[in-house]
Amino acid sequence: MKATELMIGDWIMADGVPAQILSLGSKGATITGGLDKACYYDNMQPIPLTPEILEKNGFVYADLPFEDFYEGYGLHIHGGNYADGHSNWYIICGINVSMNVTHVHELQQALRLCGIDKEIVL
Repeated sequence: MKATELMIGDWIMADGVPAQILSLGSKGATITGGLDKACYYDNMQPIPLTPEILEKNGFVYADLPFEDFYEGYGLHIHGGNYADGHSNWYIICGINVSMNVTHVHELQQALRLCGIDKEIVL
């Protein structure tokens, strides 16, 4: 991962364990989540966004004719995970405004941009 992709508080995977960013540096970040250590960006991976994570965080599945999405906090999240392991989620947050979010840290940043104070649960 790159430093420019991350913000303090974002969830990532480090050494196969979910961890949160505590501080960012030029070559790595300080992380927590049972690890509480410095970690190089090369050793971090994003956590894929899944329906289970959306539901744990208060998003509700809405299955409407010709459209299905997750709804919560005034946002609609469309798309999903596909059999080939590929994710293609995007948030609709107003008229003609959408953002791609395929990983948990991107969802966290989108919520912050929309002014939504939500602590993500994995």
